[in-house]
Amino acid sequence: MKYILLLLSFLFVFAGCSKDDNQKDKIITLTIASEKRMGYISWSSYVGPCYLVKDVGSDQWLFFRQYIKGFDPYYEEGYEYVVELNWHIDSFDSSLADQELDSYSLRKIISKEKKDSENLPADIVPHLPD
Repeated sequence: MKYILLLLSFLFVFAGCSKDDNQKDKIITLTIASEKRMGYISWSSYVGPCYLVKDVGSDQWLFFRQYIKGFDPYYEEGYEYVVELNWHIDSFDSSLADQELDSYSLRKIISKEKKDSENLPADIVPHLPD
């Protein structure tokens, strides 16, 4: 009887483990501003145009430094978008030096409205001395 309980315990433990346990997928909804601003891309020293996003219902725009797979062909300046994104979070792999843990892809465009987004932050590029 002890052996049966022990065997069942091991089966439950190993049945619950899989390679995908360290990965998470979420669906998020964001508003994307009608224009981009210059900022640092993916925490590197590269400066480039970034999307400005905010949570639906929020007033605060944030720099979105990651690439959104599948969105670039649809984006037009002068339009504000509400989009649904797939957000994939990988587990940290200490053997990789330069890794992106988060990745985003377009799930669907909920709305596209011609407008100038209000209260956008300024570019976040440092001013160098002349």
